[in-house]
Amino acid sequence: MKSPVNEIRVKAPGVDTAVRICTKGQWEDLLIALKTKDEATLRTWVLGMTDKVSAYAPPIVYEVFCEAYKQGIDNIVETYSDFYALPYTPYDPEIVERGCSTTEKMELPIATYTEGLVREHTGLDFLQIQDLDILTYKLYLSDAMKLRILNARGSEKGTVYLNECYRFAHKINTGF
Repeated sequence: MKSPVNEIRVKAPGVDTAVRICTKGQWEDLLIALKTKDEATLRTWVLGMTDKVSAYAPPIVYEVFCEAYKQGIDNIVETYSDFYALPYTPYDPEIVERGCSTTEKMELPIATYTEGLVREHTGLDFLQIQDLDILTYKLYLSDAMKLRILNARGSEKGTVYLNECYRFAHKINTGF
């Protein structure tokens, strides 16, 4: 499936421009830049994405640009959530039956787990995955997660769970 969006409009002080969809690797760089608020990293990211922003712009321009870009991608993912969003519901009967919390956080995270799912699903290697545009990556990841759920729970239970995730995401009352 080809991404329904090839570029997003980004507005920052003195800038209103269309910007291409970044790769997964660029997305990770963006998230790090926004988290650290490092001016040099923010500037490098912006200048790598567009020539519509001056290399001498005030630092706030780079930060606002990056925040607007991230929000644009997040809006696309939300708009097309059936394709890009990961299956989620706060209620999972199998977890509750085992007495585990549905909000329990794993203490030792697996840094490349999602890339591994995409690699397994598509056959792409890790470098190719880093070069995917972020929307294609999110689509592959969502599909890989859905297939993993179907296979792990058996087709019928998996379908029931995924339908519950859909109803939760779309706020459809299911009676519990």
